[in-house]
Amino acid sequence: MSNQISAKEALRLISTGQFSSQMEVTFEGVDGVEALDAVVLGEAGVDVPEHLIFYDDSTIVDDEAFDGPWKKLILI
Repeated sequence: MSNQISAKEALRLISTGQFSSQMEVTFEGVDGVEALDAVVLGEAGVDVPEHLIFYDDSTIVDDEAFDGPWKKLILI
C-alpha cells in the first residue's frame, strides 16, 4: 500500500486534520500550486517545488485598514 497522495488530496486532508507526515505528496501532472496553497502545504511539512508556485492576483483582497504608502518590491 502506497503512502503517496496528490497535492489536492493533501490540502483536503490538512483542512480536515487527517494529514500525516507519513504521507508522501506527489506533484506529478500538476501545472502549478497557488501561493496560498503552497503556504498551507509548507506549514504541514510538504516541500512544494518552487517552480510550481504561482500567485493568483484574483485571490488578493485589499485591506481597507491600510492607509500607508505602497512600496514596489523588487524580487531578485
